[in-house]
Amino acid sequence: MLDAWLRIERGRNGLGPDDVLVSLFDQAFPPDGTLPTAGPEARSLTTFANGEMTRDVVLQFIRDPAQLDPGLTITVDSQTVGEHLYAFVVTGAIRNALDAIEATGDGIRVWIEILEPEPAKPDTTRRLADLPWEALAKPDQTGAGIADFLAFRPGWTFVRALRDPQVRMTTDRSLRVLVLTGDDVLVKQNGARAAVTADEDVARVESAFQAAADCSAHVEVVPQPASLDKLRGALRDLKPHVLHFIGHGGISSSDRHALVFRNGANAPWMWDVNDVAQDLRDQRAVPRLAVVNSCHNAGELEQSTSLARAFLRAGAAAAVGMQARVRADFALFFTRAFYAALAAGDAPDVALSKGRSAIRVGDPARGGGARLLERDWILPVLTLAVPPEQVLPSAQYVDIVKKCGLRRDLRELGPFINRHEQRRNVLADLTPWTGQQTATRGVLVIGLDQAGKSWFVKRCLAELAQAGVLVRYCDLTGGQGDASSREVIARLRDGWTTTLKSFAYEPLPAASFAEYDAVRAELQPLVEASGDTALAAPQITRLFEKFRAGLKKLAETQRVLIVLDQFSRSQRTFPSPEFTTYLYPELIKPILEGALGAVCVVMALREGESGSYGLTGPTGAPIEPGLRRLDVPLFKEADAKRLFFEYCGYQWTELESSLFQVLSISIRDRVQWKPTELENYRALVRRGRQEG
Repeated sequence: MLDAWLRIERGRNGLGPDDVLVSLFDQAFPPDGTLPTAGPEARSLTTFANGEMTRDVVLQFIRDPAQLDPGLTITVDSQTVGEHLYAFVVTGAIRNALDAIEATGDGIRVWIEILEPEPAKPDTTRRLADLPWEALAKPDQTGAGIADFLAFRPGWTFVRALRDPQVRMTTDRSLRVLVLTGDDVLVKQNGARAAVTADEDVARVESAFQAAADCSAHVEVVPQPASLDKLRGALRDLKPHVLHFIGHGGISSSDRHALVFRNGANAPWMWDVNDVAQDLRDQRAVPRLAVVNSCHNAGELEQSTSLARAFLRAGAAAAVGMQARVRADFALFFTRAFYAALAAGDAPDVALSKGRSAIRVGDPARGGGARLLERDWILPVLTLAVPPEQVLPSAQYVDIVKKCGLRRDLRELGPFINRHEQRRNVLADLTPWTGQQTATRGVLVIGLDQAGKSWFVKRCLAELAQAGVLVRYCDLTGGQGDASSREVIARLRDGWTTTLKSFAYEPLPAASFAEYDAVRAELQPLVEASGDTALAAPQITRLFEKFRAGLKKLAETQRVLIVLDQFSRSQRTFPSPEFTTYLYPELIKPILEGALGAVCVVMALREGESGSYGLTGPTGAPIEPGLRRLDVPLFKEADAKRLFFEYCGYQWTELESSLFQVLSISIRDRVQWKPTELENYRALVRRGRQEG
């Protein structure tokens, strides 16, 4: 895709207040001193008027078409608005240059850079930045009356530019998304039109990433945070790449633009533009992309900077906002298409174009979308401070994860539900995020029987490998009979023999374990003749010494994670004397103390078992400072509907509703219920959808 940088300057460099220079560059973010491809060409704002199509009329059409003078409503539509903008900006050499770029057939990314001084008293009716440049439309020459909007030409995308050389790059490989809702209801029921809830928007974000088989993404939702402290805590914990807000905008007590949060009977509170920048920086949680899906958040307000621009000024690489009040159902269409495109790996500008198209197409069941000549599809605006490819981390799974049979198996069994907080803690602890200096060396996963600990641990492996960690998994009781500590490290070295192929089951690289392999080969005849008991303590210690040396050598080039799972089953248990005599002091403790460098360990045990293995004290706290405890709880009855909704892929028809009633009866009046109770519903949901 080729870049066409359209710079529009007003009132600068000696120009009069109504004088404009327009120029075109053939590269994004042209360095100072770069000569334009075409222009600069002088314009006067007085030439913008054509009959009744003045700048004020254009602004009014975008903000509230219903308030236009009745005599103008017949002639004002997005086509006439776009054609006047086109005639004002894209003429002469600039038009010829754009035509030449388009002739290459490579697609065009048109950047709109508006340079104008900040007015002493902001006056929204006189700012070029507020005009809907996304509506640029070339006058149709065929006489067929078809609007030729540049935004809908194949291969064209339109974005706005805000230079900010201080935007930091990211080295992360997974995408973290924080969804904030400001209100539970976006639009109340009005006649035949049903109410629109924030949950509908949230579901579209979550379902987009759930449906994307090859996108590594972690989504958390904070519905209507009760206070600014709650919001700050969510930012601090997740440090999101994408921050999505759905709700309403307003004006704070200090007369600034703000996002409004309502939580039950509590008084609403506001997050205004001053707090946005300060809070994001204080929590070291400036998002790469901010999406503010509320009314009046992209345009400027008197004595206020727009919220979208506030995120950019805080250091965000990109921001999406709405130029004016947007219908709630249209905002839902945009959300679904925009995030589906991001999850598929599209750049933000391409995703935005697909979101605009979704507003036009809409949902036939709800009466369709906006017509081409209406203004609704113009409203989403994307502003970039860096090239689109640099906004978000490359979150498409690497090949070893794409080919992982274990990951595919987990997806087929159903989405992993309601462990967002625990998964975030594991990823943050074991894989330092951009800007994070330290990592945890060990995590102790604890939970009641059938809480889903193994499922949880396996679900985390893909994201850990995606982050560049070399992951190896060992089921301690998965072999024949009780395993010894010596057999555990042998399984890790040799790999796990199973029909389900996974990077986590592969052998450890041979180059780092040549000495270990040599010692094991030396002792193997003795083991074959007399069994494990024939090995003396010094011989076992020697094996562990060489294995540790191999891990340490391996960790010189990448982070290494050892996962020890299934300490006990109904028919067998890993011997605690083996653990406390060899596995812990010879392998786990050196890892936790940092003796092996960038090696870490995860252990998953049932509640209460950790004490028998000597990992926790009487209070349940880990005995080793380098080991963190992470609890995997059972599910609460109050969370059942949300969990079931996610489990069903965010579809809720009569079928899902009926099945949920069955689940509700089975868990009624229970404080907690097990995730395994959902397993029987997967086949029922599939069969019902096929028959339906």
